[in-house]
Amino acid sequence: MMEVKWRGMNLTAMGVYAPNSPAENRDLWKKIVDVCLEKNLPTPNIIGTDANLVEEEIDRMPQHRDDTAATEALADFKRVFNLHNGWRNMNPTTKGYTYQQSEEQGGMKSRLDRIYVAPEILAMSREWKIEKMSAELTDYDMVSVEITNLHMPTVEEMGMKAIEEIDELERSGMATPTNNCQTIWSWTRKVFLATAKETARKIKPKREEEIVKAEERLDIILNTDHYEEEDDRQKLKADKVEEDQLIAAANFKLFREISSKYWSTINNP
Repeated sequence: MMEVKWRGMNLTAMGVYAPNSPAENRDLWKKIVDVCLEKNLPTPNIIGTDANLVEEEIDRMPQHRDDTAATEALADFKRVFNLHNGWRNMNPTTKGYTYQQSEEQGGMKSRLDRIYVAPEILAMSREWKIEKMSAELTDYDMVSVEITNLHMPTVEEMGMKAIEEIDELERSGMATPTNNCQTIWSWTRKVFLATAKETARKIKPKREEEIVKAEERLDIILNTDHYEEEDDRQKLKADKVEEDQLIAAANFKLFREISSKYWSTINNP
């Protein structure tokens, strides 16, 4: 376990290599919980693991369930520390694997390597990836995630800073053609827009891609009884609607009091 202070918060990272034996795997997750609680250790909020088991059938090819006792112990471990499988959260129906057996071993594929994070980390993470590595280095693929600046100024803070700068200019009478109320608001607006567009660019296409994949699968199994595929599509569409609503709400908060095309649209009788 390693604890790092990063931009105003504590990142407590833990690396876990779990045994292949189902019984030993089960015992390891229980032991980590017991030791952390007994010794009052910091709560881990980032876990990188080769878990040597999968949580869901979709994480193996051919699909099958892993040992029940071991997977339940891992689930208990996640519940105790409130950890989430970030890659699966962002890719709810995608098949992705980090390890493949040799042909002699049977060629099974598995997503054994995962990164678990606490909710506050998940909210500020993006670019969840599984990337191919050189066969000369390892027979595993690399999992990674990008964590953004958790304490970067919020929209409200940036807006307040702009207001303070404008107030100071008005008190001092030091406005210039390049530094005045209009230029300050213009710059602030550009920052807001750039941030919102970049975030939307990174998040929305992934959900839309998942919807397309789900619809393609539905076309293939048309007139069959695989109702779970319809459930997948509806869930993904609901997620996209929620994201669109969040973006609309953010636009309203950002630009409802700023003279702009958006302001004109929402105030047009």
